[in-house]
Amino acid sequence: MTRMTTGLQGSANAEQDRAQFAVSRPVKWNASTRSMVRRVLARHDGSTISLLESLTDSVVALSIKEHRTVRHANDVAVLQVTREAPVLRRRVELTIRRRVVVRATAAVALDRLPHDFVSALARKTMALGELIRRHRLDTYREPGDCRLNLGDGVLTRTYRILHRDLPVAQVTEHFLLAALEDACAAAD
Repeated sequence: MTRMTTGLQGSANAEQDRAQFAVSRPVKWNASTRSMVRRVLARHDGSTISLLESLTDSVVALSIKEHRTVRHANDVAVLQVTREAPVLRRRVELTIRRRVVVRATAAVALDRLPHDFVSALARKTMALGELIRRHRLDTYREPGDCRLNLGDGVLTRTYRILHRDLPVAQVTEHFLLAALEDACAAAD
């Protein structure tokens, strides 16, 4: 789990310093807090797992539901690949305390990524964002559609990941807000 540090560990009065910055009361989940979390989820352009771990102070588990390479993919227009190019289709769930908080799908243009990255992706042990960070892949996330369905309590966002100015992936994430709110509240 990713933990943020304050840089106060070396202080002689580290415990007092930490207490000074500690939250004196749990965060109340009101309309303002919910709105803020939705804006963060909608605009965040880094690792989703790191963001969730920061919001909930919990370990996020990755469960890969589908992981297969196809040719003649329907994603050729979005990924700007030829119809014969290998495209990885991946469907995952992210869980906190055994409760699903995110469902995501990705289409990945395998022939545009370094061989060691593709090999690590094939091992099915890490999320796409974590692999990008570990391999220090120079990428840019291009925001796409973002919608909030209040009836279902789901925030959906889609973005493309570009590497060397070419799209290498399209990701769609569905944040289950009630489950995420429960995970955040449990951290307080």
